[in-house]
Amino acid sequence: MEWSKAFPVILMGNFNSRSPFATENEEEEKTIELFFNCVDIEEAISRKRYLENESHFFTFDTGKPYERLDYIFYDKTKIRLIESDVLREAKSISDHLPVWMTFVLIE
Repeated sequence: MEWSKAFPVILMGNFNSRSPFATENEEEEKTIELFFNCVDIEEAISRKRYLENESHFFTFDTGKPYERLDYIFYDKTKIRLIESDVLREAKSISDHLPVWMTFVLIE
């Protein structure tokens, strides 16, 4: 992981893990918590923003989204978030709605 010290890192996709701070989370999601607990890692949709309107950020399933399983994690020491959201217009391109993020690299 030496390369992560020199280059910006983005990790995104379907993690098949519910948000650890979802209000209706019945299971502990240890895998996804690893990323949320990393000091230099941020998530494109912050906990505060997510909790303000959980259902807006649900990504699964596209027919009637009822949970969030998709994330974008990034190195906040090398990347600055501009904006992010869930692309609801994607409809049936997949069974998951995509999460998008606009960002700039920090020099």
